[in-house]
Amino acid sequence: MRLIYMINPEDAQSKKHFIEIPIPHGRTQQNFFHSWSIDSLHLQAGDKLSYYFEVWDNDGVNGRKSTRSASYLFSLPSKDDLKLDIANQQNSTENKIDKSVQKAKEIKESINEAQQKLRGKQSLDCRTKKCWKNCLSKGEARQDH
Repeated sequence: MRLIYMINPEDAQSKKHFIEIPIPHGRTQQNFFHSWSIDSLHLQAGDKLSYYFEVWDNDGVNGRKSTRSASYLFSLPSKDDLKLDIANQQNSTENKIDKSVQKAKEIKESINEAQQKLRGKQSLDCRTKKCWKNCLSKGEARQDH
């Protein structure tokens, strides 16, 4: 059995490379596992790797025949794609921070309102207690995120 691959297959200069994969003979059907460390290929940003498997039967009477798997394509993102992805993640993070800051301001305003209402009051009525519970639950919910 062979693993056949090409780096940047759309390039006319690209050539096929082979890796022989040993399999035990004498079995009519078998599974296999092959680990391939593609870092040894020294792929660069934007490179594409096309690969497939090819295997032959052992027909001694009519001659050996081969069959191949579907072709697979592994693509590394280009430098521009990586920069765009980083910029998108940065924007998303900034938006989340902005939302958190806004929520913190809202909670602070609620607390300030509650403090203003409490000034001068000796005892808490039901409405004031509810207001404080509301402020505290907003603060606890914010800490969970």
